Amino acid sequence: MLEPVEDRRSGTRLEVVVPTFNEERRIGNLLRYYGSDYDIVLLDGGSRDGTLALASAAGATVFRRLGEANGDQYVVYYVNQITRSGLCFYLCADQFIERTQLARVEHELRSGAAAVLCDKAEWVYGRRMRTFNHTEAHGFRKGCAHFDPDNLHEGLRVAPEAVVHICPRRYELHHLHLWSVRDQFGKIGLYNEAEVGSFRRQGRAGWRFFRRYVASLIGFPLAKMWREWGIRPSLALYWILRDLAELSIAGMSWLEQAHLMGPEEQLARYARFYHEHQD
Repeated sequence: MLEPVEDRRSGTRLEVVVPTFNEERRIGNLLRYYGSDYDIVLLDGGSRDGTLALASAAGATVFRRLGEANGDQYVVYYVNQITRSGLCFYLCADQFIERTQLARVEHELRSGAAAVLCDKAEWVYGRRMRTFNHTEAHGFRKGCAHFDPDNLHEGLRVAPEAVVHICPRRYELHHLHLWSVRDQFGKIGLYNEAEVGSFRRQGRAGWRFFRRYVASLIGFPLAKMWREWGIRPSLALYWILRDLAELSIAGMSWLEQAHLMGPEEQLARYARFYHEHQD
């Protein structure tokens, strides 16, 4: 499931376990911030950018993910089977925990805690959201991680037999989302971003947007339903929902381009965030 590429683990320090795939733009902050105090272990899914070069230069350990398993499954396998120190903290490339708090997490695990929970603070377009926080397990002793196959979104859990030994104190974890319609919605996001951008560079942008998206995407399915007698309700519903989805994505692209931080601005904001917590 995991194939070693470079193994530089000390065997004594807390291992910060990071699943990666083409994280060149974000992994540098993490490597610089934690690399001097902890063993950074990348579980890489075949990155084709500079992720692995940055990791190698920073002295990190790299394992290659084999197969098509859910990302959390690789973390569970590493924590339960491959860890050298027996102390692990799961961290995505776009997540952050203060070093002082991570030091306390390490102390809790060394003192016998099976797992440590973190309260998650979500950041959207460079702003911390106050209403979307939830709690997840991130720190684990060897053998105490568990994967729930019935919950792919939050499949990483504490092993049932270890739940009674969870550390009672919770720590704060920041999820520094890098948002853009282009990245979140694939081909349709890329197309709508380009089209909305062209409208905004021309005159009467509001009218162009209304005609292209609102009038067309709402009116056309209704006209099609009226003219195509005998059409199946499921197909008609699919047309309507698909066009409403495209309208929503186009509207998000408009708001993003007109009022919100672009990806590079978000990256700069998060780089400052790491720098502000350097000492």
